[in-house]
Amino acid sequence: MLAYLILNANLTISADQLVSALWGGSAPDTARKQVHVLISRLRQVLRDGGARESLVSRSGGYTLTLGSDDTVDTVEFERLTAAARDEVVEGRRAAGCDLYRQALALWRGPALCGCTAAFVDAARSRLQEQRLIAQEETIEAELTLGRYTGVVGELYVMREEHPLRERPVNLLMRALHRCGRRPEAAAVFRSFDTLLRDEHGLDVSADLAELHHAMLRSGPVTAAQTHVSTLQVPALLSAVPTPLAWRAMSDGAAPAQLPADVAGFTGRAEDIQLLESLLPEGGGPAATVVVAAITGGAGTGKTALAVHWAHRVRCRFPDGQLYVNLRGYSPGPSLRPIEVLTRFLHALGVPPDHVPPFVDEAATMYRGRLADRRMLIVLDNADHPGQVRPLLPGGNGSMVLVTSRDQLGGLVAREGAHRLVLGPLPPSASHELLIRVLGAERAAVEPDAIRDLARLCGHLPLALRIAAAHLSGLPHRRVASLVARLGSGDRLTELRVADDDQATVRTAFDQSYQLLPDEERRMFRLASLADGVDVTAEAGAALAGVPVRRTALMLDRLVAVHLLDEPVEGRYAFHDLVRIYAMDRLHHEEPATRRSAAHHALLAYYLHTAEAAARVLYPHLLRLPWRPEQPVHPAPEFTSQEQALRWLDDERANLVAVVRQAADHGPYDVAWLLSDTLRGYFFYRMSPEDLRGQFGEAADLLDRALRLCRDLGNRATRTVTMRSSAVVLRDRGRSAAAVAEDAAELSERIGGRRYTGMSLNALGTVERQLDNPASALDRSAESAGFAVGGDGPVS
Repeated sequence: MLAYLILNANLTISADQLVSALWGGSAPDTARKQVHVLISRLRQVLRDGGARESLVSRSGGYTLTLGSDDTVDTVEFERLTAAARDEVVEGRRAAGCDLYRQALALWRGPALCGCTAAFVDAARSRLQEQRLIAQEETIEAELTLGRYTGVVGELYVMREEHPLRERPVNLLMRALHRCGRRPEAAAVFRSFDTLLRDEHGLDVSADLAELHHAMLRSGPVTAAQTHVSTLQVPALLSAVPTPLAWRAMSDGAAPAQLPADVAGFTGRAEDIQLLESLLPEGGGPAATVVVAAITGGAGTGKTALAVHWAHRVRCRFPDGQLYVNLRGYSPGPSLRPIEVLTRFLHALGVPPDHVPPFVDEAATMYRGRLADRRMLIVLDNADHPGQVRPLLPGGNGSMVLVTSRDQLGGLVAREGAHRLVLGPLPPSASHELLIRVLGAERAAVEPDAIRDLARLCGHLPLALRIAAAHLSGLPHRRVASLVARLGSGDRLTELRVADDDQATVRTAFDQSYQLLPDEERRMFRLASLADGVDVTAEAGAALAGVPVRRTALMLDRLVAVHLLDEPVEGRYAFHDLVRIYAMDRLHHEEPATRRSAAHHALLAYYLHTAEAAARVLYPHLLRLPWRPEQPVHPAPEFTSQEQALRWLDDERANLVAVVRQAADHGPYDVAWLLSDTLRGYFFYRMSPEDLRGQFGEAADLLDRALRLCRDLGNRATRTVTMRSSAVVLRDRGRSAAAVAEDAAELSERIGGRRYTGMSLNALGTVERQLDNPASALDRSAESAGFAVGGDGPVS
């Protein structure tokens, strides 16, 4: 256990991790108890040794804390080898060799000798590999110093201990050749070739075969030629060039890896201006490395902006440009930092076999290579900050552009990245993009269709370019015909390029959606059921049946990957095309029964909360009764009129949308129940200045509910709705009085004292508005008579 904790010093290790490390898949039932006992004993041993507070318990497990004065051989070995590599990179090979030898001297036999636990074999193999790499690098450096004879014996031992490892064979052949022992070098090659071919059915690498052929062509080496200062043999027979030598070979051709600029790039003037502002004035290097994170949803043109701007400013970076697609949101696995570092270091003049195999060491070499250079580095399509951090330069002359669908908050917080968030293009830029691709003459013939096409594409650059590609390939087809197909059919299916699976809007959304955990994918699907313009965490909780706090975290994550927008704090909305995609996923992945249950739960939440607000704001107004069939979740209540009014104000657009949707498609009872509940709110908010403005909306809702009641024959509900309509419509003169009279007549026919009183009271209110005080007084008196002995107040 102590060995495992030392190898993971200063990290919190859970009890489960310790069980797995000690027993693997064969842990006894008492494993966790044994771990606690071992921790207790280990603490006592450490206390006895003077390390009183070294092993501490934390919420997530246990941490072995090592201070700056504590020495661990593995940590010291890694520090020395990293320092040795830095020395070699900078051309100080002798100093590098000394550091390498100090690191290797720390070894006293096999790693973890005497330890037996599940983790030991893997840890031992990893440490042994680090040792071998350091030993090979040491000998490589010594060969460049002309120390051939001294390393031959060491290389023979390495070959004997690791007969299938090629690099010691390569080094031994070169050392023997430089010592003038060509036959032995050839024999070493033949022996290795035979071993691979006869016992494993493999061929030697092309590099080793070429080295062998170069030796055969070079002739014997004289004694004078064994000194590095008089080397005249082919380069393959000397040491492989060190990074500095390789850099000298490649300095004449700075890396230029940018993809081609985007044809007809349009818009983003403000974003380009912001990027320009990050460049230092006067053309000199910045005081620190500049990192710009361009984030946004699928299809918003992040890569296009990054590449376009990189081409604009590449002259400001005379040492070249590096580019990589990190494939964070692409099919297949994303690129690991070590893979990218290998590519970049190779482009910077480091031979592939000189690139360290570990990320930290390769990143150190990479930063060293960029330290005195002014380069532009474009890291496209990253999926998280950890993929980017090892690729950031350490000097102050370079700039990094990162694109991602993630918000990359970690880069902003820790590395001080400047974030640009891209959304859809403004309508004017959308029109300009279509005109550029289709041609001004063709666009001028159908200006309205061009505007409609941009709207149906959601002003999303990817969708706009796909639609333009459709039309540009069919010069005789009218723009209006594509507009008609997009407006009436499956927009996501239409917005694709037939011979390119990646050039589709659906695929772009798929790549973001598939990376989500199951729970967040479900939240994304269910949010598309909302009838209004946006959802809150409470509405999302009703849809998904999960706690509000957990819902808020999921919605925030959907915002972070740009599948939802948050235009106002706490309110989440879809882009038009993303909503269509979410609804598509909903119908493919959620059974009809679950869709229906989630939608009814949302409607119940709206009804409950609107009723709760009504009880606080206008408790005196009589409303249609409603009892939920199932418990409502969440079920908020209001403690003040301010709270209730704020909720109704915030949700007004959604509540109106719910009534309209329910009146047209059901459930119909929601239409008249919610419109009746909102009647008091519209009356409460009514002002002379806005009498015909938003409260025309109230009249529309009540009119829909009234027509629905007539169609369904619900006379009691029709009476209440007519009475509500009369109050809201009282500014329309005699029409309001007619509605109220009809309500009173219908109430008498169905025999409801409460409904009759309500209708007469509404008629009195309208007569008062019409400046008929005598008639108003008579109606009010009649209404009061119906309240006597009735079943509640008349309002």
